[in-house]
Amino acid sequence: MKKCTFAIAAGHQDTAEAAAAILEDGGNAIDAAVAAYWAACSAEPCMASAGAGGFALVHPAGQKPVLVDFFCQTPKGPPNPAVPFHPLVVDFGDSTETFYIRSGSIAVPGAVAGMFHLQKNYGTRPMSVLAEPGIQLGKQGVALNDFQAYDLFLLAEFMGDSEQGRELFYRDGQVKRAGDVIALPRWADYLEFLARNDARSFYCDEPARHLVRDHAGHLQARDLSEYQVIERKPLHVHFQDHDIWTNPSPSIGGMLLGLMLAEMNTWPKKDLADPVRFQSRWDRMCHGLRQKGFRPGTLATLLEQLYPPDAIPPQAWQGTSHLSVVDHAGNAIALTFSIGEGSGYFIPGTDIHINNMLGEPALLPDGPFSWTPDVRLGSMMAPTVMASADRTSWTAMGSGGAGRIPFMLAQVVNRMVSEGLHVPDAVQSPRSHRDDDTLHIEPGFPEAVYTQHYTAPVNAWQRASLFFGGVHAVNWHGDQLEACGDERREGVGMVR
Repeated sequence: MKKCTFAIAAGHQDTAEAAAAILEDGGNAIDAAVAAYWAACSAEPCMASAGAGGFALVHPAGQKPVLVDFFCQTPKGPPNPAVPFHPLVVDFGDSTETFYIRSGSIAVPGAVAGMFHLQKNYGTRPMSVLAEPGIQLGKQGVALNDFQAYDLFLLAEFMGDSEQGRELFYRDGQVKRAGDVIALPRWADYLEFLARNDARSFYCDEPARHLVRDHAGHLQARDLSEYQVIERKPLHVHFQDHDIWTNPSPSIGGMLLGLMLAEMNTWPKKDLADPVRFQSRWDRMCHGLRQKGFRPGTLATLLEQLYPPDAIPPQAWQGTSHLSVVDHAGNAIALTFSIGEGSGYFIPGTDIHINNMLGEPALLPDGPFSWTPDVRLGSMMAPTVMASADRTSWTAMGSGGAGRIPFMLAQVVNRMVSEGLHVPDAVQSPRSHRDDDTLHIEPGFPEAVYTQHYTAPVNAWQRASLFFGGVHAVNWHGDQLEACGDERREGVGMVR
């Protein structure tokens, strides 16, 4: 490890560079994360937007970690089946899945409130400074890399459902491809205005009026004006001699991560460090979790007390990205965010794409319009901070990857703790995932991993894949720092 002053891991080079610019100008890790998020709204438009939501696990140096919940909220009024609600099928190649767009799919977005909350309570620089990288990217545009182009290809019908979306993301009647530039000049102008004001200008003024007028019968003015960021006590679990803080209820991702780590604590250390033994136990554990429907109380009494079985919500999990930052003082943040697939609706005059979290089948256990009014939605997102027993080493991490997020994080944690791997090696090491019918295993394991007996058939993948998540992680150990953006999603790791 080289001596550096900060470390950043993110889903795009421009997102990471925005964070670096703030840190080099004297800002702290939280300042950098806010700037990176605004930049991601231009660089990662299928993942980030002022119309999105997410979570941040914040570790201010010398203080206890805190979870900042700025995820999406359901409207206060009852579901209204009369509003537009249109199905679209996404073809992932090996499978297809149906999602919904338009008015009935929109939940109250929390991203704007979340960024202002982070800046006000944990940052050191004014929002006008933090917004500058995002403003410049929106004006000049960002060329699509291969991953962003693939994401846009999958979501072409969502992004092109409106004339404004087609104007931004299509060229000659076709969705833009790798190398094409996406510019969001109206977003840049609005972000410049927003940064001079505050979150209230989004939730109470012109954007809110457009949302209410254009989605009458679904969103009401007070749904937006009364939205609140919630600070929560993180879920705190131990894994071997490390402390881990992650996303608590009402989300399920952090709980699943905690359940797995609690179970893994009971395994012999030789099984945790040996890939062959680990995979055998991993398969059985994941199979048991799925048989029990992820219900708590199956693995750890502590988590059973924290999460009664009837309190677990369904999860939201598409269109997710993550960024992690740590600075020289030891401030750290893990920030995970999502727009779902997007509702297809862009707020006029702003280029802001609004989420479709109420169009996620995983959030609709009883079918369309079955959501409960005025509740914070659950999620598989699990921004996580880990500390060594002597508190000399801190790691911030998180991932995209749908319902696989906590499973991927558990494997990276194990690689770091049980095998003693540094962040880059732990992140890029091969992973596996057990779904209902198959144990999926990436290449790179010892041959015996693929041939031993499991409780399900094995799908031995030929190459590493974004199916296995996108873990972006940083580590601080005094003046020694590490960063790694997951190659599976063209992530970027930066230390300076």
